[in-house]
Amino acid sequence: MDLNLKPYYWLLLGVVITFVLIGLIGNIVIPDGVSSPFWLKAGPYIAFALFILFAAALVPISLKGFLIAQHKIGNSGLPMVQLISQHIRYVVIAVWAFFGLGLAIALPFMLKDGFFDQAEDESPVNSYVNLPNE
Repeated sequence: MDLNLKPYYWLLLGVVITFVLIGLIGNIVIPDGVSSPFWLKAGPYIAFALFILFAAALVPISLKGFLIAQHKIGNSGLPMVQLISQHIRYVVIAVWAFFGLGLAIALPFMLKDGFFDQAEDESPVNSYVNLPNE
């Protein structure tokens, strides 16, 4: 069973381009810049969703790279490598399910502990606002 990696490469490229565009032209595209109230509220959720997409796209790419490396070093005849290469889609789905289960367990605690809240007191910008006059 072979796995087409083109969609995952495109997804990776799209996520990276989105992160770059948010960083480079976010202040031009978004009214009031990235410090607007909307972006301060939605930004962490958007960034976390993009990170999850990035991690999900890396799973099949990494697994395929692992199998290619095993073949190149001569381990393609090992039973575990053969099993993974014959059922690569199921292994990818199993890893995604494992990641999803971990996220489902962690997300309520992340929300409760304020993972997505802006830490205004600790930001570098706010630490320079109240500098003593020299």
